[in-house]
Amino acid sequence: MSRKSPNGSQLLTPSPEATVGTLALRKPAPRTTTAPRGRTGCVTCRMRRVKCDETKPVCRRCQTSRRTCSYGILQQPRQPNPVEIQAALLRQSQAGPSLRATPPTDAGRTISIFHNEHSLLRARDWDYVDAWRYYVQVVCQRFVAVKEDLECVHDGMRDYDKNAVILITLSDYVSTVSKAQKCLPEEGQLVALNPVWRTLWQYVQATLQCINANMQSTSYRNKSTALFRITDLTATEFRLLGTAWQPHMRGYFALMQHGEGYVPLIEKFPFLRASLNWMLNAAVAANSHSPPNNQITEIYNWDFDTLRAIRGTRIDGFFPCPGNLFIDIIRITRLRTLLASGASLRRTVTPAAQAIFDQAASYISDEWVELCGPTEMIPENRSIFSLFQTAVILYGVLSLSPRNASFQIYRQSRQELRDLLMAKMRYHMQYENAAAHLSWAVSVVVVALSDGSQADKQFIEGLVMNERKDRGEYYVPLAFLKKYRDFWASGKTHWDDMYPEATAPLGI
Repeated sequence: MSRKSPNGSQLLTPSPEATVGTLALRKPAPRTTTAPRGRTGCVTCRMRRVKCDETKPVCRRCQTSRRTCSYGILQQPRQPNPVEIQAALLRQSQAGPSLRATPPTDAGRTISIFHNEHSLLRARDWDYVDAWRYYVQVVCQRFVAVKEDLECVHDGMRDYDKNAVILITLSDYVSTVSKAQKCLPEEGQLVALNPVWRTLWQYVQATLQCINANMQSTSYRNKSTALFRITDLTATEFRLLGTAWQPHMRGYFALMQHGEGYVPLIEKFPFLRASLNWMLNAAVAANSHSPPNNQITEIYNWDFDTLRAIRGTRIDGFFPCPGNLFIDIIRITRLRTLLASGASLRRTVTPAAQAIFDQAASYISDEWVELCGPTEMIPENRSIFSLFQTAVILYGVLSLSPRNASFQIYRQSRQELRDLLMAKMRYHMQYENAAAHLSWAVSVVVVALSDGSQADKQFIEGLVMNERKDRGEYYVPLAFLKKYRDFWASGKTHWDDMYPEATAPLGI
């Protein structure tokens, strides 16, 4: 077939048969070469198909458009440093984090045993190996500065069973990612964490089964194992703002008092003393700001001498309360329970409270021998002692005073004690770990600040948000700060209005 062109020349038009052959032989048109799309930009820019300048932690495009900026999982280098590991961990928050990351390698080669489905290592064993690696590379690097301390941490972790190690690392992982996203560690807050939450609950269930199995035995070793696992669950509840910490603690003390008591257990397993000391500190602090009818009453089965012996000479950083004042806190809390049961405030509670206050005020710091002995009392310890003296008395005045402010239970008013405690707290800020030392004092003074100055409230807010700022527990102070602000805005002033329900201690 032919046709004329516009200039009159003949053009050939191929037939259908010829067209097929011609197209088959025709060379493809050259394609425009473009650079491959970058894979190191933030997730938001990659989804929007726009160029990312890769500024961290927030790129300029996301900052300008006020979008959430996050980076995908990065391949870990063969020998990563702690800063790179922490950055990679935080960037996993939007990319579906999982403990099953890159398997261990040896001289650049992947150890194939972790991917062999016929291997003797089960999936749970892989969780255990990866959890240990996360703990050593991330958690330990966050806390430990020198090699000797790191070895001590490893020695302590070797006493944990597989479920406990995985539980600790999973809870730390959830808390770290929640901190990166500036939200509370509540299930469902971050969709990317849902698989981790499911795995976490599986190991919580496995830990409960371990506890129940060991409680059935009369062996001291099995009993100590159950007590350690209850401690793990309690710490996990504190870390993730759970609500089951109170039943765990009640069960812990009931088991500790069962049979021959705690003394034979401590003699056979001395390392159990640290667990008992920590649980007792947490129980006393929690009881002080929980309703009188919702207490961990099992600790009251011990007399004051036994409680003082259990407390011993080991002072926790979050609750460095001198032993005598520690017992006075328990006495005041017991008076709260007595008052709630119908005892007379004027005839019964007030005389007993005033005796406790006078005794607390009479203590001399040089007699505090729990930390370093009277001849080595350093200024920091004197400051702690003086601070807790005022905090304990203020706790009694606030928690035992009636809602009718016309009756004054102590010679010093709540305003005088509040101003004195605030001055001592500001003075103590010059020392190392001051924020942790002030944890319990903060939970007391916030009630007295309901009618306090804005400057004092701002000081407390800054102090709370600095609490353990080097760790992944940003959300715990954040939850407390919200509670404090709601109380101040409500116009209420009574202790029971601030703590109407059982409240875990700040600083655990």
